[in-house]
Amino acid sequence: MPKYTNYRYIYPPRPRNAIHDSELDSWDNGSLVGQVKLNGSNISIYTNGTKHIVMNRHGQRLTNFQLTDNEIKDIYRGTGEWIVINGEYLNKNKYNENKKVFNHKLIIFDILVYNN
Repeated sequence: MPKYTNYRYIYPPRPRNAIHDSELDSWDNGSLVGQVKLNGSNISIYTNGTKHIVMNRHGQRLTNFQLTDNEIKDIYRGTGEWIVINGEYLNKNKYNENKKVFNHKLIIFDILVYNN
């Protein structure tokens, strides 16, 4: 398997078929794990702990989103090697179950590359 030693875009994995929630019981035998669909912009963070690049799912820089050096330090768990994290940036002004705006949050749900 080739090493990931510098930035190159990785298209984030996406589900192929959605299953309506009313049909979940017929699919699940107790062994499946599900994930809530979040309404935001898919985000991939490429970092080696010092340099970082933030992209959307179309391979373009994600606009109106910034990570500080301290935030990268909080996210990064490598040892100088590259990691690629995939998640969702909630930027579409939605509301939580208490009818409060739940916006401008970063939800991380996948590590695509760890230590190259």
